[in-house]
Amino acid sequence: MSSAALAKKRRANAPPEPRPVPAPTPPTGLTLPQVIALVDLRLTTLEKKSNQPEMTEEYESRFQTLANEIMDLKDMLLKLQTFTMEVNAKLMQRVPV
Repeated sequence: MSSAALAKKRRANAPPEPRPVPAPTPPTGLTLPQVIALVDLRLTTLEKKSNQPEMTEEYESRFQTLANEIMDLKDMLLKLQTFTMEVNAKLMQRVPV
């Protein structure tokens, strides 16, 4: 047999060579100072937006609208309850015992 054939035969019977394990790559995230700076920037931006008077006025008007609607609903329910009680009283007067 030729040397090439013998080499092929040796490789065929040999256990597979272990594959090299890729080295773990370092994390590509932010460093702690970068995270702190980013959070600080976001908080500062949020605080600036929340201090605008236009937003406060808008929230106040929405709150007043909701409060007025709730009071109107309460009044309607009280009127309905009063009406129901009056009807029941009239029905009780008509029915002989």
